Amino acid sequence: MHIKRWITAIILIPVLIYIIGYSNPLIFHLLLIVTSFIATWEFLSITGNSEKWEIVLILFPLIVLLFAIVYMRQALLIPPIMVLWIAVPLFFRIIMKKEPSHAETYKISINALSFIYICLPLSMLSLIYLYPSGRMWVFFILLVVFASDTGAFYGGRFLGRHALHPLSPKKTIEGAVCGFFSGFIAGVYFIKIMKISELNTGVMIIIALLSLFSQFGDLVESMFKRNHGVKDSGSILPGHGGVLDRIDGLLLSIPVLYVYIFLR
Repeated sequence: MHIKRWITAIILIPVLIYIIGYSNPLIFHLLLIVTSFIATWEFLSITGNSEKWEIVLILFPLIVLLFAIVYMRQALLIPPIMVLWIAVPLFFRIIMKKEPSHAETYKISINALSFIYICLPLSMLSLIYLYPSGRMWVFFILLVVFASDTGAFYGGRFLGRHALHPLSPKKTIEGAVCGFFSGFIAGVYFIKIMKISELNTGVMIIIALLSLFSQFGDLVESMFKRNHGVKDSGSILPGHGGVLDRIDGLLLSIPVLYVYIFLR
């Protein structure tokens, strides 16, 4: 597993660096569209709302529309997309379903959650990317989140003694501490080297929050998987699992950086 994990990372990291740092912005937004679609598919499959026609024919076009309006810098149109995300599936369900069912209410709720949990944070990442020095800020958050994840993984493997939470029995307090400091140190050095901001108290607090929210995001996805008896969200990334497994920490960290950048 560890060999597959590192081989996958070695292959994907240069591709990711090129797309974020050097390619046309449209390529980055296409990457976010694909990531959002796959992660949404995995999430709805985990939670038992895997009606493929609905994901492909309704939600995927809405994902494309979401990132199209962000790419065109029309962020004020995001709320109507949120309404459509709920209203369009509701329209088709009312037409197609004749009998009342608790299951339908559950599926509608999970559909709405998939937008808030996955697509909305990734659209915030798209907005961060469009900000001055946005590419560097995207690299920054990816480094902090991935360093936190790697530090927690190997810290727990070699030092872990005390379970962190019943939702994820393999995660340990020692691993969480290692993950926090790994993410924090990586973030501090990135700011010092790339100089996209002053390394002041505010930035250090943001780095600490990103590292903490990254691990919280990991626990959130673990809760969903454990609630539904699933080990991995998918198998598309050898050694890592699914796309949602790879970006779970990122999803709850993005809003933290988004608020900091747009309020500073």
